[in-house]
Amino acid sequence: SGKHRKALARFIELSITDIDEISLYINNGKASYRSGDYIAAAESFNQALQMQNNYPDIHNWMGLALLACKDVEHALEHFKNAININGKFVAAIINAGVACDMSGEIDEARKYYMRALEINPDNPEARERLASAGRSLN
Repeated sequence: SGKHRKALARFIELSITDIDEISLYINNGKASYRSGDYIAAAESFNQALQMQNNYPDIHNWMGLALLACKDVEHALEHFKNAININGKFVAAIINAGVACDMSGEIDEARKYYMRALEINPDNPEARERLASAGRSLN
């Protein structure tokens, strides 16, 4: 489209981004999360997000870590960020519903679960959470 300088600037920016370092933070965050150290997980995911803020998976994991830390409001923000980046990210959509359910926003939670089922009608978690919305499956 004739935007050569802009494209070149993007390539230079991409070459500066250290994918290995981002992966290290993500892997450390997942390991911390799985071991139950949710604060360390959130710190690792935060480091990854500081380096690359447009990966929906990192936002989703950050939301999970924050949810485990009972920071529901900020968790929901990260799930919404993931959804804004990838509108068909079913896990993030379900997780947004879980966050809404935890904060007592049952109607909003149901909307997220229904949205997940529109994308993947056979998703058992979305179906179960929709049926149980308001009764806290967390």
